[in-house]
Amino acid sequence: MVLDDGRELLLSGIEPALPPSAGHLAAQPLAGLATGRMVAFVAAGKDVAPDRHGRFPVWAWVDGTGQPLQHDLVAAGAALANGLPAGASTPPDCARMLLEAEKIARQAKMGLWRGGSAIKNAESPGEIVPLVGRFAIVEGRVRSVRAAGATLYVNFGRRWIAGFAVPVSRRTMGILEAAGLRPRTWEKRRIRVRGWVELRGGPRIAVTRPEQVEVLE
Repeated sequence: MVLDDGRELLLSGIEPALPPSAGHLAAQPLAGLATGRMVAFVAAGKDVAPDRHGRFPVWAWVDGTGQPLQHDLVAAGAALANGLPAGASTPPDCARMLLEAEKIARQAKMGLWRGGSAIKNAESPGEIVPLVGRFAIVEGRVRSVRAAGATLYVNFGRRWIAGFAVPVSRRTMGILEAAGLRPRTWEKRRIRVRGWVELRGGPRIAVTRPEQVEVLE
């Protein structure tokens, strides 16, 4: 989003549809919701700095609506909720609100949810490796849960070294358990996780917040 003074803003709490060529999915809803209208921007946290592209992360409210612009984009299937918490200057339930909007869009097969590629298969690491450094939603059944030092590894592949995994640090474990999530009990359960893909032997997504994880069954 570009302001009339040339500054670029990054809408916090959401990520563009994958692949990058699908960016047009967000363009039309965003133009219809914001172009020519009064929009209030709130920094996504205290002392927030621009990202490496010079964009300032913000939450945006269009005049006359009671929800952030991000909610409307996710509800239209034009963006994904990243599960990260709002900054101190925004309502604390923004992350959960966006996840709920995404669920509605997914069930209605809106926008990017019309196809079957928005959620990656945790049992197919080859499908996830090309997304290293990018945001993704991955879903699958947990094969094993193993501790190594201060980290718990939630493994989705037969070969845990090369398969998709979700590492959970000791500090994060306390945060998850306080939210009612118990990673040690996830073996054989179906899990959906969202975050930025890293490569350490196999692809992985490190979980730091409960909003990044959904226990489906």
